Amino acid sequence: MEAKELFTLFDHLIYSPKLEKEYVKAGFPNDSFRGVYALFNSENKALFVGSSVDLRNRILVHRRQPEIQEYLEEVVFIGIKHLEGDLLAHKKGYIRNLEPTLNIYHYYT
Repeated sequence: MEAKELFTLFDHLIYSPKLEKEYVKAGFPNDSFRGVYALFNSENKALFVGSSVDLRNRILVHRRQPEIQEYLEEVVFIGIKHLEGDLLAHKKGYIRNLEPTLNIYHYYT
């Protein structure tokens, strides 16, 4: 994906190599918020797309999940989109558009 496309899909791009805690926290200087996020590697390829009502804490949970550990080395930045309403519907759209590597299910329909 082209870098300029990422700026149209997300409100913020947070530099966070290896999903390091201090970078994630710095990306949310105030209270956390709800929305959709995507973890990207250095080639702008989406590794994972998720959603949460508390994005900062949800993103940090990934550091403790065994199924994502081997991919943490690849994470370079996080795309953040502030959203209200049905987060699952928005998440499905982002998965369909970005085709992330780690999402077990894909919403192509």
